[in-house]
Amino acid sequence: RKEPCLFASGFWLLHGMTFVDWIGEWQVIVGLSLLGTQVLCCTGMICFAATRALSDDGPEEPAASGLQPDPFFQTLVETLMLLWEAAGMQFLIFGTLKHSGSTAVVLALGYTFVRSVLITLENGESAKNIRKSKAVKGDKLLPVSIYTDIEYGTLLQLFPVFVSQAMLFWMILKAVWDQDRIEHLSDTQVWMYVCGTIVAAVIRMQLQNFNMTEYKPFWGPYFNHGFMKKSHWARTRFVLSWIVNSLLQSTSIFLLPAILMNASDNTEFVKDAISILFIAELDTMQKLGDEHGIPLGGQGGSSA
Repeated sequence: RKEPCLFASGFWLLHGMTFVDWIGEWQVIVGLSLLGTQVLCCTGMICFAATRALSDDGPEEPAASGLQPDPFFQTLVETLMLLWEAAGMQFLIFGTLKHSGSTAVVLALGYTFVRSVLITLENGESAKNIRKSKAVKGDKLLPVSIYTDIEYGTLLQLFPVFVSQAMLFWMILKAVWDQDRIEHLSDTQVWMYVCGTIVAAVIRMQLQNFNMTEYKPFWGPYFNHGFMKKSHWARTRFVLSWIVNSLLQSTSIFLLPAILMNASDNTEFVKDAISILFIAELDTMQKLGDEHGIPLGGQGGSSA
């Protein structure tokens, strides 16, 4: 029998699955509810955090005082958002796995794609108003990964890293895609899934995300504050980094519990959990010193 197309068959009708079957799972209902309330509740918390500023006399309006939002409260809100989102996604994925592993992959990939694009666009607008960056030292912008090593790095160095990361992340997605529907779960599998959910949430918090580790400290200043030059192939580097460090990495972390629940023993559980950290850090293993910094220059033209 001919195998179904990856995206054409990834939704409701795959393996006899219908929307009514999917939405009827209580885990799916809980997951969608958590994700929906996250958008509403956390948006309100973000608005409140944006109006909360540090001062000697207490919180003030940033517009009046020129102060930045309280970093402690902002970090607290971001952590709660990540945990809330992780819980919602894991309930949603678990309920979907009862019908089709491939549908779970499509849902996780689609959600991550939309989320990453919206956050990147929002950060692109806010980056225009940011004057300083932690990566900027004097008149130099320091790279944070091999994708951002523009001054000295070459595409010949970059592409093998990109191919390796993309291939390894895709293998994680393919492993979930090939999983059979869950009909009977053992207590061990349930326990492994719960443990995997905790591990995935911690990994996601520690790795942060593409926008926190690359866009804000590097790409934002590079594109908006006079560092961009011709022949840097910056947009190509940006897209490649976004694909592996945002889209594939986040999707793999969301699907990690689905891999860990089938671990044959505790040792395999640990190896599978740690492997995603290794993949994510492939592009930052090389230490880049100040000599790799990009000097401040004219807004030359667009790079590829």
